[in-house]
Amino acid sequence: MATVSEKDGMFWSLVAWGGGVVAFLVVYVVTRSLFGGTAPDGLVFAAVAFIVVASVLTARLGPRDADPVVPHAAPVAAPRPAVMASVAAPVAAAPVVQPVEGHSERVSEAAREAARLAADLDAPVATPTRPERMDAPRDGTPDNLKKIKGVGPKLEELLHKLGYYHFDQIATWTPEEIAWVDTNIEDFPGRATRDDWVGQSKVLMAGGTTEFSQRVDRGEVY
Repeated sequence: MATVSEKDGMFWSLVAWGGGVVAFLVVYVVTRSLFGGTAPDGLVFAAVAFIVVASVLTARLGPRDADPVVPHAAPVAAPRPAVMASVAAPVAAAPVVQPVEGHSERVSEAAREAARLAADLDAPVATPTRPERMDAPRDGTPDNLKKIKGVGPKLEELLHKLGYYHFDQIATWTPEEIAWVDTNIEDFPGRATRDDWVGQSKVLMAGGTTEFSQRVDRGEVY
């Protein structure tokens, strides 16, 4: 024997199909009256209308599944201390994840670099002091200061005006004297420090050569 919900579903199904039949007849009559033509032409449009209307009404009016009845959940008793301890034990025993190989080294290197930068910031700032100058080059002939990387013709001329003609003069500059030069070479502030003029001059003063000075000797620069 059909239940109430089944009877209700059959009723709405009949309504949907009835609507499809009505749509079939209406479309068939309208198509024939407007466009004329043979019976198969009207039947095609009417059949499409029947399928569309019946499907839409079935989807709209068809029975819905009743919402499932959720039984009342029984209250859960709080676990006893012994049970809680047994549950917590596996969590406590979970293995410790090891750091990715190389990660600790990178962290250490970053820490060392941060410490170095902090030390540089805390270091006292050197008071600029002008290096000892000369009124003219020895024997009237200056060294070729352009062999120092970073010293071009313009800077060499400026160094001569400031009284610096020889490698041994530059090689003995102290940090305070380098600071003075860095702030007094027009248009090239900080160049003496960046290009390590003192280090290069020590090599050239001793009769050695640098890669840059060799290029100057070969005429590849300037």
